[in-house]
Amino acid sequence: MKLIYHIFVSYTKNEKLKTLAENEMNCQKIKKLLNPYIDQALDAETAQQVEEHLKSCPACRQEYRRLKEIATSLNSFPQVSAPQNIT
Repeated sequence: MKLIYHIFVSYTKNEKLKTLAENEMNCQKIKKLLNPYIDQALDAETAQQVEEHLKSCPACRQEYRRLKEIATSLNSFPQVSAPQNIT
């Protein structure tokens, strides 16, 4: 019984490590997609994947909110035409 418990604990730890690594990889992928997501430049399927991830990941959700706030602030500035002497 002790051996079975040891195998189970080892398996559980490995699965948790695997899951953590997969989540980290997924977070890296999602974070690269946040700016295009904010700009609404993603296809519908990819945008849906980002939305689903943001629902379950506080770290990525926080990063999204930070980037969204920056984009909103930048978009609040009036647009200015470039001087005509710039080519």
